[in-house]
Amino acid sequence: VAANREALRAPVHLQVLEWDTEVDDEQLRELILRPLQHHSGLSLIVGSDILYDAAGRESLAALLLRLVGLQSVQGMKVLLSWQVRHPMAEDKFFSKLSGTFTIDIVQQESVTDLFSDDGTSLVKIAQMTPIAPKAAAPPTPG
Repeated sequence: VAANREALRAPVHLQVLEWDTEVDDEQLRELILRPLQHHSGLSLIVGSDILYDAAGRESLAALLLRLVGLQSVQGMKVLLSWQVRHPMAEDKFFSKLSGTFTIDIVQQESVTDLFSDDGTSLVKIAQMTPIAPKAAAPPTPG
């Protein structure tokens, strides 16, 4: 992404977060959300090949839920791509997030995989959009 920054039509902010690094809410705002606030329109958080192990899935789910809770950026979307390795665990990951995000599989494609038994595997891309909180119902007269 950094090498292609000049070709992109939108501002790019890169941040690497390691799973075992403790980050408090203010650091998350500073590292991720504040840079996105200065840009109008769509804000993307992109991750690739990060669903392959249980610890990573748990940490990513927790991070995404925290970001939605902290977010003040309108139009945020998350794009995740992964090679399907553990379908049941990956489904569980997305189920955990389904109350907070709308989740759409926008692409899936069979690719050559020299390490699989049949020589192919499935790669998927999911687009996730935070669900807007429901407005509180007005008090009933009484």
